[in-house]
Amino acid sequence: MSTNHLQRFAAALAVAIVMVPFAGQSGQPAFAGDKPTPLPDAGAKIDVYGPYLIYNLATQKCVDVPGFGDGTINGPVNQYTCDGSWSDNQLWYFTHIGSGVYQIYNGIDGKCIDLPGYAVVPAGTKAAQLQSHG
Repeated sequence: MSTNHLQRFAAALAVAIVMVPFAGQSGQPAFAGDKPTPLPDAGAKIDVYGPYLIYNLATQKCVDVPGFGDGTINGPVNQYTCDGSWSDNQLWYFTHIGSGVYQIYNGIDGKCIDLPGYAVVPAGTKAAQLQSHG
């Protein structure tokens, strides 16, 4: 993702996306402890970017899955004080799935940030973790 494209994406979300360097960033899968970071369909040609912290400029907090382990399907996605390490589940990957659409999935458990259902939802609907689609 080009810097300019990433900046426009962040502006649309009203958040700052901060790149967090790590040892495996040379295109190799990252590791959270001994656990490989899940990547979408290994055989598919999908551009994967990250890991990133997603930082809220207003609250100065990062997008976070509660606790330190895997999140749950339909589990909450909250904000919490930024950690920026693999010890918390605040590192996110972006996969470009076409036509300017990105899927955002957690580097620890591989679940995506999503809204419930398959239709338009009212403003204020809370995001949750759902199964990622390859």
